[in-house]
Amino acid sequence: MKKIIISLFLIVLLLTGCNNKENDKILQDYPNINDEHHVYKVATYHEVIDLLTNKTGVVIFGFSTCPYCQAVMPLLNQSAKEVNYRRILYFDIYEMRKDKTDEYLNLVEIITKQVDDLAYDEEGTPRIVVPDVYFVKDGTIVAHHIATFKDENGNWIRNLSNDQQEELKTIYKSYFQLITNEK
Repeated sequence: MKKIIISLFLIVLLLTGCNNKENDKILQDYPNINDEHHVYKVATYHEVIDLLTNKTGVVIFGFSTCPYCQAVMPLLNQSAKEVNYRRILYFDIYEMRKDKTDEYLNLVEIITKQVDDLAYDEEGTPRIVVPDVYFVKDGTIVAHHIATFKDENGNWIRNLSNDQQEELKTIYKSYFQLITNEK
């Protein structure tokens, strides 16, 4: 009996430790989130593919050295919490995008079957610009939002005003409604 209790304790400790490592990575990479109970789960490639082809949920593509990702991650977290959405997949695409791996090209192919507003690189290949948030219902992308907003010159705005932050959160919350059927 003692062995069973110790085994269960170790399993719980192991699972909690893994979750804390994910939590620590998000908080380490995105200190502006400042929320130990954030909604992000570091996702694997296969989890992202499964979401985009079969499931309902949200995924954000980004990487920690992206200043726009740094601006968006706390806002998306706040928006999710305001509508009681509990989990968003976070997927760092920096290396795979830079190397144009087969996995990255497959991801782009899956996305471009449903979305027609991705950017293109200098070779004319569709490219995931980060941060890019996808709202998916039953394997269908129902909405997505790239980066932040553009200024009058067509450049992405890095430092959002309070009004722009609230506007972005409103957009996210409306997209959450599309996948949760809550009005």
